[in-house]
Amino acid sequence: MNYRHLIATCCAAAVAAGTLAAPAQAAVDPLGRECRAATAAANMAQPIPNIGKYLLSSNENAIDNGVLRIYAPEKYKPYITQATNQWANATDGLMRFEYVDQPGYKVVTVREANLGGYVVGRVQGTVHNMELLLNPDILRNGYYESLVMTIAHELGHAMGLAHSCDGALMKDGSNRGKVAKTPQPLDTQVLIQGNNLRAARLSTSSATPTPEPTPANNGNVYEWVGERNSTTVEVAPNPVRTTVTWEPETRPTTSETPTERRTTVIETTVAPEPTPEQPKRVSPLAIILPVAAAAISAIGLGFAFMRSWF
Repeated sequence: MNYRHLIATCCAAAVAAGTLAAPAQAAVDPLGRECRAATAAANMAQPIPNIGKYLLSSNENAIDNGVLRIYAPEKYKPYITQATNQWANATDGLMRFEYVDQPGYKVVTVREANLGGYVVGRVQGTVHNMELLLNPDILRNGYYESLVMTIAHELGHAMGLAHSCDGALMKDGSNRGKVAKTPQPLDTQVLIQGNNLRAARLSTSSATPTPEPTPANNGNVYEWVGERNSTTVEVAPNPVRTTVTWEPETRPTTSETPTERRTTVIETTVAPEPTPEQPKRVSPLAIILPVAAAAISAIGLGFAFMRSWF
Protein backbone atom coordinates (compact mmCIF):
# COMPACT_ATOMS: atom_id res chain seq x y z
CA MET A 1 0.00 0.00 0.00
CA ASN A 2 1.10 3.57 -0.67
CA TYR A 3 0.60 6.27 1.94
CA ARG A 4 0.71 10.07 1.92
CA HIS A 5 1.21 11.96 5.16
CA LEU A 6 0.86 15.56 6.24
CA ILE A 7 3.41 17.30 8.47
CA ALA A 8 1.87 18.87 11.55
CA THR A 9 2.63 22.52 12.11
CA CYS A 10 1.86 24.45 15.27
CA CYS A 11 -1.72 23.21 14.99
CA ALA A 12 -2.34 19.49 14.74
CA ALA A 13 -5.12 20.05 12.19
CA ALA A 14 -2.97 22.11 9.81
CA VAL A 15 -1.97 20.57 6.52
CA ALA A 16 1.51 21.28 5.27
CA ALA A 17 3.20 20.30 2.06
CA GLY A 18 2.98 16.64 2.94
CA THR A 19 5.23 13.65 3.39
CA LEU A 20 5.02 10.15 2.01
CA ALA A 21 5.46 6.95 3.94
CA ALA A 22 7.75 4.37 2.40
CA PRO A 23 5.99 1.62 0.46
CA ALA A 24 6.33 -2.02 1.38
CA GLN A 25 8.83 -2.65 -1.42
CA ALA A 26 12.33 -1.26 -1.10
CA ALA A 27 12.58 2.24 -2.54
CA VAL A 28 15.57 3.80 -4.23
CA ASP A 29 17.71 6.28 -2.34
CA PRO A 30 16.20 9.62 -3.41
CA LEU A 31 19.63 11.29 -3.23
CA GLY A 32 21.69 8.33 -4.43
CA ARG A 33 23.64 7.79 -7.63
CA GLU A 34 20.81 5.93 -9.37
CA CYS A 35 18.39 8.76 -8.71
CA ARG A 36 20.85 11.35 -9.93
CA ALA A 37 21.36 9.40 -13.17
CA ALA A 38 17.61 8.89 -13.63
CA THR A 39 16.86 12.56 -13.01
CA ALA A 40 19.56 13.68 -15.45
CA ALA A 41 18.24 11.33 -18.14
CA ALA A 42 14.66 12.54 -17.62
CA ASN A 43 15.71 16.18 -17.82
CA MET A 44 17.20 15.43 -21.26
CA ALA A 45 14.10 13.40 -22.29
CA GLN A 46 16.25 10.28 -22.48
CA PRO A 47 15.28 6.73 -21.41
CA ILE A 48 15.77 6.06 -17.72
CA PRO A 49 18.11 3.18 -16.87
CA ASN A 50 16.75 0.46 -14.59
CA ILE A 51 13.22 1.74 -15.09
CA GLY A 52 11.79 -1.19 -13.12
CA LYS A 53 13.02 0.32 -9.86
CA TYR A 54 10.53 3.16 -10.26
CA LEU A 55 7.51 1.01 -11.13
CA LEU A 56 4.97 -1.04 -9.22
CA SER A 57 3.77 -4.41 -10.46
CA SER A 58 1.43 -4.67 -13.45
CA ASN A 59 -1.31 -5.81 -11.07
CA GLU A 60 -1.13 -2.39 -9.40
CA ASN A 61 -1.34 -0.40 -12.64
CA ALA A 62 -4.86 0.56 -13.74
CA ILE A 63 -3.89 2.19 -17.05
CA ASP A 64 -5.76 0.68 -19.98
CA ASN A 65 -4.26 1.54 -23.37
CA GLY A 66 -3.17 4.99 -22.29
CA VAL A 67 -6.39 5.77 -20.37
CA LEU A 68 -7.03 5.85 -16.62
CA ARG A 69 -10.70 5.59 -15.69
CA ILE A 70 -11.94 7.14 -12.46
CA TYR A 71 -15.15 6.69 -10.50
CA ALA A 72 -15.48 9.53 -8.00
CA PRO A 73 -17.97 11.60 -5.98
CA GLU A 74 -19.01 14.82 -7.68
CA LYS A 75 -17.60 17.04 -4.94
CA TYR A 76 -14.09 15.71 -5.57
CA LYS A 77 -14.15 15.92 -9.36
CA PRO A 78 -12.92 19.55 -9.59
CA TYR A 79 -9.80 18.63 -7.61
CA ILE A 80 -9.30 15.34 -9.42
CA THR A 81 -9.57 17.18 -12.73
CA GLN A 82 -6.85 19.61 -11.66
CA ALA A 83 -4.60 16.67 -10.82
CA THR A 84 -5.33 14.77 -14.03
CA ASN A 85 -4.76 17.92 -16.08
CA GLN A 86 -1.30 18.17 -14.55
CA TRP A 87 -0.46 14.65 -15.70
CA ALA A 88 -2.05 15.15 -19.12
CA ASN A 89 -0.13 18.38 -19.71
CA ALA A 90 3.13 16.88 -18.46
CA THR A 91 2.81 14.04 -20.99
CA ASP A 92 1.65 16.29 -23.85
CA GLY A 93 -1.68 14.47 -23.92
CA LEU A 94 -0.22 10.96 -24.11
CA MET A 95 -1.92 10.13 -20.81
CA ARG A 96 -5.70 10.47 -20.80
CA PHE A 97 -8.32 10.28 -18.08
CA GLU A 98 -12.03 9.50 -18.05
CA TYR A 99 -14.77 9.57 -15.46
CA VAL A 100 -17.03 6.52 -15.41
CA ASP A 101 -20.33 5.92 -13.65
CA GLN A 102 -19.47 2.73 -11.76
CA PRO A 103 -16.51 0.80 -10.32
CA GLY A 104 -14.98 -2.00 -12.34
CA TYR A 105 -11.88 -3.60 -13.77
CA LYS A 106 -9.05 -1.07 -14.14
CA VAL A 107 -11.21 1.65 -12.63
CA VAL A 108 -9.88 3.77 -9.76
CA THR A 109 -12.66 4.30 -7.23
CA VAL A 110 -12.23 7.47 -5.18
CA ARG A 111 -13.89 7.59 -1.78
CA GLU A 112 -13.47 9.15 1.64
CA ALA A 113 -12.01 7.15 4.50
CA ASN A 114 -10.86 7.74 8.06
CA LEU A 115 -7.17 7.00 7.60
CA GLY A 116 -6.07 8.06 11.07
CA GLY A 117 -3.24 10.29 12.17
CA TYR A 118 -1.93 12.60 9.48
CA VAL A 119 -2.48 10.21 6.57
CA VAL A 120 -4.44 12.09 3.94
CA GLY A 121 -4.40 9.72 0.99
CA ARG A 122 -3.83 6.10 0.11
CA VAL A 123 -4.11 3.78 -2.88
CA GLN A 124 -4.98 0.17 -2.19
CA GLY A 125 -6.14 -2.92 -4.05
CA THR A 126 -5.33 -4.24 -7.50
CA VAL A 127 -6.62 -3.66 -11.01
CA HIS A 128 -9.75 -5.57 -10.00
CA ASN A 129 -10.70 -3.37 -7.02
CA MET A 130 -8.38 -0.36 -6.90
CA GLU A 131 -9.34 2.42 -4.51
CA LEU A 132 -7.96 5.90 -3.88
CA LEU A 133 -8.86 6.86 -0.33
CA LEU A 134 -8.96 10.48 0.82
CA ASN A 135 -9.12 11.88 4.32
CA PRO A 136 -12.29 14.05 4.38
CA ASP A 137 -10.60 16.55 6.71
CA ILE A 138 -8.53 17.92 3.82
CA LEU A 139 -11.56 19.11 1.88
CA ARG A 140 -13.52 20.02 4.99
CA ASN A 141 -10.74 22.30 6.27
CA GLY A 142 -10.14 23.93 2.89
CA TYR A 143 -6.63 22.60 2.18
CA TYR A 144 -7.28 22.55 -1.56
CA GLU A 145 -3.68 22.77 -2.75
CA SER A 146 -2.69 19.84 -0.54
CA LEU A 147 -5.75 17.95 -1.76
CA VAL A 148 -4.81 18.35 -5.43
CA MET A 149 -1.20 17.44 -4.68
CA THR A 150 -2.30 14.35 -2.74
CA ILE A 151 -4.59 13.22 -5.55
CA ALA A 152 -1.88 13.76 -8.18
CA HIS A 153 0.59 11.68 -6.15
CA GLU A 154 -1.87 8.88 -5.44
CA LEU A 155 -2.97 8.78 -9.08
CA GLY A 156 0.71 8.25 -9.87
CA HIS A 157 0.61 5.09 -7.77
CA ALA A 158 -2.63 4.05 -9.50
CA MET A 159 -0.76 4.38 -12.80
CA GLY A 160 1.97 2.03 -11.60
CA LEU A 161 4.55 4.55 -10.35
CA ALA A 162 6.53 3.71 -7.21
CA HIS A 163 8.26 6.23 -4.98
CA SER A 164 11.23 7.84 -6.70
CA CYS A 165 13.79 10.59 -6.31
CA ASP A 166 14.54 13.98 -4.82
CA GLY A 167 12.59 16.79 -6.46
CA ALA A 168 9.88 14.56 -7.96
CA LEU A 169 6.18 14.43 -7.20
CA MET A 170 6.47 10.68 -6.60
CA LYS A 171 9.24 11.02 -4.02
CA ASP A 172 8.59 9.37 -0.66
CA GLY A 173 8.01 12.28 1.68
CA SER A 174 9.23 10.45 4.77
CA ASN A 175 12.92 10.39 3.82
CA ARG A 176 15.62 12.74 2.54
CA GLY A 177 15.02 15.23 -0.22
CA LYS A 178 12.17 17.41 -1.41
CA VAL A 179 8.77 16.54 -2.81
CA ALA A 180 7.41 18.49 -5.80
CA LYS A 181 3.82 19.71 -5.90
CA THR A 182 3.28 18.80 -9.56
CA PRO A 183 4.63 16.14 -11.96
CA GLN A 184 8.28 16.72 -12.85
CA PRO A 185 10.32 15.41 -15.84
CA LEU A 186 11.31 12.30 -13.88
CA ASP A 187 7.68 11.51 -13.01
CA THR A 188 6.65 12.09 -16.62
CA GLN A 189 9.43 9.99 -18.13
CA VAL A 190 8.77 7.08 -15.78
CA LEU A 191 5.06 7.19 -16.65
CA ILE A 192 5.63 7.35 -20.42
CA GLN A 193 8.48 4.85 -20.54
CA GLY A 194 7.02 2.41 -18.04
CA ASN A 195 3.65 2.30 -19.83
CA ASN A 196 4.96 2.70 -23.38
CA LEU A 197 2.48 5.52 -23.90
CA ARG A 198 3.86 6.67 -27.23
CA ALA A 199 3.28 3.25 -28.76
CA ALA A 200 -0.16 3.08 -27.14
CA ARG A 201 -1.13 6.39 -28.72
CA LEU A 202 0.12 5.26 -32.14
CA SER A 203 -1.85 2.02 -31.96
CA THR A 204 -4.98 3.89 -30.85
CA SER A 205 -4.63 6.40 -33.67
CA SER A 206 -4.16 3.63 -36.22
CA ALA A 207 -7.15 1.67 -34.97
CA THR A 208 -9.55 4.61 -34.84
CA PRO A 209 -8.35 7.33 -37.20
CA THR A 210 -10.07 10.66 -36.89
CA PRO A 211 -11.07 12.13 -40.26
CA GLU A 212 -9.94 15.64 -40.97
CA PRO A 213 -12.92 18.00 -41.11
CA THR A 214 -13.38 19.69 -44.47
CA PRO A 215 -13.95 23.42 -44.12
CA ALA A 216 -17.22 24.50 -45.69
CA ASN A 217 -19.56 27.45 -45.73
CA ASN A 218 -16.78 29.99 -45.28
CA GLY A 219 -15.24 27.96 -42.47
CA ASN A 220 -18.37 27.56 -40.34
CA VAL A 221 -17.17 24.29 -38.84
CA TYR A 222 -17.82 23.47 -35.19
CA GLU A 223 -15.84 20.69 -33.54
CA TRP A 224 -15.79 19.21 -30.07
CA VAL A 225 -14.55 16.06 -28.37
CA GLY A 226 -17.20 13.44 -27.90
CA GLU A 227 -16.78 9.92 -26.61
CA ARG A 228 -13.38 8.32 -26.21
CA ASN A 229 -11.35 8.15 -29.42
CA SER A 230 -13.97 10.05 -31.37
CA THR A 231 -14.47 13.53 -32.72
CA THR A 232 -17.81 15.00 -33.67
CA VAL A 233 -17.92 17.56 -36.44
CA GLU A 234 -20.97 19.64 -37.29
CA VAL A 235 -21.01 21.82 -40.38
CA ALA A 236 -23.35 24.78 -40.58
CA PRO A 237 -25.85 24.57 -43.49
CA ASN A 238 -25.42 26.65 -46.63
CA PRO A 239 -27.06 30.07 -46.18
CA VAL A 240 -30.03 30.76 -48.42
CA ARG A 241 -30.79 34.24 -47.17
CA THR A 242 -28.83 37.19 -45.94
CA THR A 243 -29.51 37.86 -42.27
CA VAL A 244 -28.59 41.10 -40.57
CA THR A 245 -28.72 41.10 -36.78
CA TRP A 246 -28.07 44.00 -34.49
CA GLU A 247 -28.27 44.51 -30.78
CA PRO A 248 -30.16 47.56 -29.47
CA GLU A 249 -28.21 50.10 -27.50
CA THR A 250 -27.69 49.16 -23.89
CA ARG A 251 -29.57 51.56 -21.68
CA PRO A 252 -29.98 51.57 -17.93
CA THR A 253 -33.35 50.20 -17.01
CA THR A 254 -35.09 49.00 -13.93
CA SER A 255 -37.45 46.79 -15.88
CA GLU A 256 -36.86 43.06 -15.81
CA THR A 257 -38.26 42.71 -19.31
CA PRO A 258 -35.49 41.29 -21.49
CA THR A 259 -34.22 43.53 -24.25
CA GLU A 260 -35.57 42.47 -27.59
CA ARG A 261 -33.07 41.24 -30.13
CA ARG A 262 -34.07 42.22 -33.62
CA THR A 263 -33.27 40.33 -36.75
CA THR A 264 -33.99 41.46 -40.26
CA VAL A 265 -33.93 39.04 -43.14
CA ILE A 266 -33.09 40.61 -46.47
CA GLU A 267 -34.07 38.66 -49.53
CA THR A 268 -32.62 39.94 -52.79
CA THR A 269 -34.45 39.32 -56.05
CA VAL A 270 -32.23 39.48 -59.11
CA ALA A 271 -34.09 40.69 -62.23
CA PRO A 272 -32.98 39.54 -65.70
CA GLU A 273 -30.80 41.89 -67.70
CA PRO A 274 -32.89 44.11 -70.06
CA THR A 275 -32.83 43.11 -73.72
CA PRO A 276 -31.15 45.78 -75.92
CA GLU A 277 -33.69 47.59 -78.08
CA GLN A 278 -33.66 46.48 -81.73
CA PRO A 279 -33.02 49.26 -84.34
CA LYS A 280 -36.07 50.35 -86.34
CA ARG A 281 -36.20 49.15 -89.94
CA VAL A 282 -36.64 51.98 -92.56
CA SER A 283 -38.39 51.29 -95.86
CA PRO A 284 -36.25 52.01 -98.99
CA LEU A 285 -39.12 54.07 -100.47
CA ALA A 286 -38.84 56.44 -97.54
CA ILE A 287 -35.37 57.31 -98.81
CA ILE A 288 -35.87 57.04 -102.60
CA LEU A 289 -39.06 59.13 -102.92
CA PRO A 290 -37.69 62.32 -101.33
CA VAL A 291 -34.56 62.05 -103.46
CA ALA A 292 -36.59 61.56 -106.64
CA ALA A 293 -38.83 64.50 -105.78
CA ALA A 294 -35.83 66.72 -105.25
CA ALA A 295 -34.34 65.63 -108.57
CA ILE A 296 -37.56 66.33 -110.50
CA SER A 297 -37.85 69.70 -108.84
CA ALA A 298 -34.29 70.53 -109.86
CA ILE A 299 -34.95 69.51 -113.50
CA GLY A 300 -38.10 71.67 -113.59
CA LEU A 301 -36.16 74.65 -112.37
CA GLY A 302 -33.55 74.04 -115.04
CA PHE A 303 -36.07 74.09 -117.89
CA ALA A 304 -37.63 77.26 -116.52
CA PHE A 305 -34.24 78.95 -116.42
CA MET A 306 -33.48 77.97 -120.01
CA ARG A 307 -36.77 79.40 -121.33
CA SER A 308 -36.20 82.63 -119.55
CA TRP A 309 -32.67 82.88 -120.97
CA PHE A 310 -33.66 82.25 -124.56
